Amino acid sequence: MPIIGADGEVEAVAGTTRDVTERHEAEAALRESEERSVFVRRSSGVGFWYCDLPFDVLQWDELVKAHFHLPPDAAVTIQTFYDHLHRTTGSRPARPSSRASRAARPTMWTTARWTRTAGP
Repeated sequence: MPIIGADGEVEAVAGTTRDVTERHEAEAALRESEERSVFVRRSSGVGFWYCDLPFDVLQWDELVKAHFHLPPDAAVTIQTFYDHLHRTTGSRPARPSSRASRAARPTMWTTARWTRTAGP
């Protein structure tokens, strides 16, 4: 911000500065970590998925969506998963118990197969 003198000329400039070096380094480290994570997921050919309790909306990366023959921009719900379960596995998996839903880190193991839908 310029400080104007009595003669109308700039006498001085006032301002503040902030060292953002640490922030830039942290952002660079985060980008590098994310790039490594993407590389590992793609290299594995497995993909990554996540969902929070209750199981309603699922976060699937493009590899998991490809396994289910879904487009990369598809919205995925638990119903999407159930609709692709192999019919011989019986009824759909049970929802986690209310005790598991309340747990800080619930663990639920299940085995399932999915069907191949129309597509390559």
